[in-house]
Amino acid sequence: MHQTKVIKTIVCGVGFGQFYLEALQLIKDEVKLIGILSNGSEKSKECAKYYGVDLYTDIKEIPSDIDLACIVVKSEIMGGQGVDLAIEFLQRKINVILEHPVCHKNIAKCMKTAKEHNVFFKVGDLYANLPSVKKYMDCTKELFKIQKPQYIEIQCSTRVLFPMVHILSKLLPSISPIKVVCCTKGLGIYQIISGTIGKIPFLLKANNELNVNEPDSYIREFHRFSIDVQGGRLTLTDTHGPVIWQPILKLPTLDIEPKDRFTKYPRELLNESTHIIGDEKTPSYDVILSELWPKAIAEDIQEMRSMILGESEKKYDLCNMQQMILYAKQWQQLTKELGYPELNHQSSNEWVDPYIFENTDSESTNRVTEKDIINYIDSLDEASIISMLYTLQSYNALLPNVHYTEEDILTLIKMSPKYNKVIKRWLRVLHDKKYVDVINNEFIYRNNRITKNDMENYWKNVNYISSNKICPKLVVDYFESNANNLAQFLNDEMNPTFLLFPKGRMDYADALYSETIIAKYLNGKIAKKVMEIMDGKKDTINILEVGAGTGATSKVVLEEMSKRNNNSFFYQFTDISNYFISNAKKYFSSYCNMDYQVIDIDTDLKEQGINIGSKDIIIANGVLNNVRNMKYTLNNFQRTMRKGGYLLIIEPTKEFVEMLISQVFMMESPNDDRNNTKTTFLTVKQWRSILEENNFLIEDVLPNDDNVLKHFGQNLFIVKKE
Repeated sequence: MHQTKVIKTIVCGVGFGQFYLEALQLIKDEVKLIGILSNGSEKSKECAKYYGVDLYTDIKEIPSDIDLACIVVKSEIMGGQGVDLAIEFLQRKINVILEHPVCHKNIAKCMKTAKEHNVFFKVGDLYANLPSVKKYMDCTKELFKIQKPQYIEIQCSTRVLFPMVHILSKLLPSISPIKVVCCTKGLGIYQIISGTIGKIPFLLKANNELNVNEPDSYIREFHRFSIDVQGGRLTLTDTHGPVIWQPILKLPTLDIEPKDRFTKYPRELLNESTHIIGDEKTPSYDVILSELWPKAIAEDIQEMRSMILGESEKKYDLCNMQQMILYAKQWQQLTKELGYPELNHQSSNEWVDPYIFENTDSESTNRVTEKDIINYIDSLDEASIISMLYTLQSYNALLPNVHYTEEDILTLIKMSPKYNKVIKRWLRVLHDKKYVDVINNEFIYRNNRITKNDMENYWKNVNYISSNKICPKLVVDYFESNANNLAQFLNDEMNPTFLLFPKGRMDYADALYSETIIAKYLNGKIAKKVMEIMDGKKDTINILEVGAGTGATSKVVLEEMSKRNNNSFFYQFTDISNYFISNAKKYFSSYCNMDYQVIDIDTDLKEQGINIGSKDIIIANGVLNNVRNMKYTLNNFQRTMRKGGYLLIIEPTKEFVEMLISQVFMMESPNDDRNNTKTTFLTVKQWRSILEENNFLIEDVLPNDDNVLKHFGQNLFIVKKE
């Protein structure tokens, strides 16, 4: 059997070296971490303990059989001993990766020492290995096949100026010589250099500042490259993406007939004015630091391993040596032009939440793509399903490659019998979503056992993919907290209501029912319909809201009425819980023409004081899915409404996986068609059928098929009493 040759390595330094330590965990089958060389700080001791390796404080203690030293210590030019360490390791016939920046003389010295002792030396540079940088390099290569670069604009921090030159050397046909025509200094934290690089005019906007409080960790920005060609501009907006193409605008020519000028466009005018190449979603800093950087460093280390083992054709010949020395020289030239950095005494903890900008445009759906929504829904489904599997496996149910009947699974889970139907729905979803197979009425799960860490990573992914444009973070937090307490729900050790209303607060509930993109859309549509009905009536309009709960819909409707100064209404706010009634009385105290009442829509409304034929509008948002018998309740509404009155219903219309790990534990078991289909919610088709059977005329169902919000599977049914 072929075995992979594992080389032994040591990491010097635990500052930026922490990313090298993580990188080595990704390739531990190829490169084994033997130890850490550091000054013996508490942090270095903690790292050595965490990674289970020895801590050395003197290079003389390092074992002689080490293959590679990753030196992540400042070089001489930055006031550190990195180059001295590199020379000493090379003299001991140990290959070296030395983290940048390094001056050209020291690179030459290290290269010479490496050659004399028949080992390899390279300057580490993770940035050139990042996915977005590689994508940009590929794009420039294709672009330059058809059009020549005319101008390049670069923006970066001087902290990452060294890798900027390295990336530039991979982008352009030539980066020699660099000729500086002008350098602007003394105008704050940015300095401007203009000139030519190779034969291409360039402008460099450098953030040249030193944060006095955090000199080693403060970076205002990374790299931005914009290359102009005849046909447009190709931009890497940041080292971590995205890459965008902006074609030039060519106006319709005058030889087109005036009547056709804005209808018969040439092909180029039909393309997007800004085209994002690849993934539109940029990574969070958490993902950058924990995943992207370690992966990029691992590539550097793997390349060095291939060279050590003779698996790579790459050699340190004169040409390669000259290239490394060249971009080190050019880095030094630019650094010299820029001069000393501006001192910044401000704290970098003055973080700005990007979601403050979301309030600047009320039509937030314009900024959400269909891809954003589908990715969010898929990630939420996956995290919820993994949470189900983790919970079931904690009871030794659905372990990998074991056959279980439904009865086996229900027996293994020590739970309250009232939740048997919930587990059956879990099994149905797991099968429908192809996480388990069903053969001869037995369930088989064929993948690896789910760990707590797996589940946490899936929820991290939901947080990464979601954004405040789609839903507040509180909504994801709510579902994740439910996922972490599923066993307690099943055992009746925790009341799920306490998670939705922790300590009586309504933060989670408000976020869930008011602040998601679909909730804003549907509540807004109800308010618009109410105003439309009011505009068509001369006398006072009588509105009943059932299951009004947190007032998510009431707030929007009443605010819209208030804007129009329209007081010709009577609004009856009702719910089965006095808790919501008490809160509503406080919240809506400034509104007149309001009434509050506790009612149960599963029983006769007339017996609870709601007069027959008295209501022009009944609003039911997310409440009918929890009634015991839908036909009875709809008949109840029919009797309560005036002729020509409207029933406005918002309901989920598909199986919501996240509901099966949360609110399903608070719902009554239905005794209607949902029992037959073993589903929690009725489909649009079922709703249409049951509404028509109860003599309601369906006027509209929103969102319609060409609206991206259709993927949420929540609908507003605007129906009228015939």
